[in-house]
Amino acid sequence: FWLKPRAGLCIHDNLLTPDPTMEQQCASVRQSAQLLPQEGEDAARRSGRRYTVLKIVAMALGAIGIFVMFSTLAPESLQHFAGRSATILSEEETSEAKEGYHFEQVCGIDYKLTKVLHNNLGGKGPDDGKEGILYAAKQMNGGEFVRNILVKVSAESEYDSKSSGKNGMVHDFASIRLDPGGKVDLNFTFYSEDEELLTLSTFRITYYDLDEADGGKSMEYVIAHGVPKVDLTKDSVLKKSEVKGGVKVVATTIGSSSDNPSTSTELSNAQEDKSAVFEYSDVDSVAFTVGATTGTSPRAFAFALHSALACKQVEVQDELNHVVKGAAKD
Repeated sequence: FWLKPRAGLCIHDNLLTPDPTMEQQCASVRQSAQLLPQEGEDAARRSGRRYTVLKIVAMALGAIGIFVMFSTLAPESLQHFAGRSATILSEEETSEAKEGYHFEQVCGIDYKLTKVLHNNLGGKGPDDGKEGILYAAKQMNGGEFVRNILVKVSAESEYDSKSSGKNGMVHDFASIRLDPGGKVDLNFTFYSEDEELLTLSTFRITYYDLDEADGGKSMEYVIAHGVPKVDLTKDSVLKKSEVKGGVKVVATTIGSSSDNPSTSTELSNAQEDKSAVFEYSDVDSVAFTVGATTGTSPRAFAFALHSALACKQVEVQDELNHVVKGAAKD
């Protein structure tokens, strides 16, 4: 059954042999027949144990390989795996500032508004005298001070608002108020401290928190005149379109005061998605139209003179605007 001798035949206990020599051979065959099944089972068990050990080793090596792969990925790759909600903190953001330094948000080229010098947009106050709002600002580049400048915002069309007394600044935002259904053409002009007209090589402005009231009422919009570059997030909730003489951005989502940003440089993803950045090159003045559709809620247009989508935290020397670590995005 297991072995066939060269002469004769052995089947279990039935031995058919032609001669005595063959009988001895078959006895050996019979002994082998009894041993082979047991040896086969032992071999199978040994093979099974080897397979199990090899499987465990392979699984361990695979786990080590996955760990090494993820531990060596760049932060940008890890952020891709985690999705947009993940925030990859730099070394500067995860440690304390060294002595004599502090952390600060910088936003590339920035005309940081510091105070309102005069406030009378459209001649509606709260100040008397010349029309317009005059802001003092510091020109910054990557956190480094460049010079002091003046920014004048004038109404180039009729302006009226029941809340015009609240124009000026809120926190570090400039703010202009409008009644629902109202609009105003604005002109921004740049001057040196000596009131000499300035030409800015790069000028960026962010309009924040563009939204609407329930039922599509008091829908805010901004028209940037000329040919600016427009920067929106990839998940922006604003609608952009080309219009005569410029680019129009319109709100599409309902908002409330509870979701307003509290600073111009640190925004949540949702706040970034409701912000629009306009960039101009080699300008001494720029023009915008801001407005809202009919409704019942007064609107506040908040803006800052930088790109809120280019801000980054860096380490800055105390009482000096000198960046020593990190760099803002252009």
